[in-house]
Amino acid sequence: MKTFTLLAIIAFSACGLFAVPAQRFPANYPKHIQRVKFQRGRTTAVIHGVARTPGIYEWVLRAKAGQRMTVHLTSSNKGVEFSIFAPKNESSSDYPLGVFDWEGDLKTTGDYQIVLINNREGGPRNPTYTLEVTVR
Repeated sequence: MKTFTLLAIIAFSACGLFAVPAQRFPANYPKHIQRVKFQRGRTTAVIHGVARTPGIYEWVLRAKAGQRMTVHLTSSNKGVEFSIFAPKNESSSDYPLGVFDWEGDLKTTGDYQIVLINNREGGPRNPTYTLEVTVR
């Protein structure tokens, strides 16, 4: 019976039916999710906020394949950085992890996640930030 159970787990894992998603950040970090809102006719959104410690700030935006995205982050604490995660069916290897600036062409249509995290190294506890996102 143990052999059958082990074979079933291996078979499900190979098919991706038993896959467990990798955790990106500590589970105890509070997570704040909001959608990026572009004003009508504009291609750039500027977001001002406070990166409370600890905390994860996820900004979601829908974009199309072939568009170019530019993201720029400034903060009163250099411990605040962002990563970009692609829609579910696309490899995220072309997207940045832990940066302040990024520009690149999007390969897939879908919801992209810009995730800010405050690791609080050498700066104020709840720094302000400005996130500028352009999609053309």
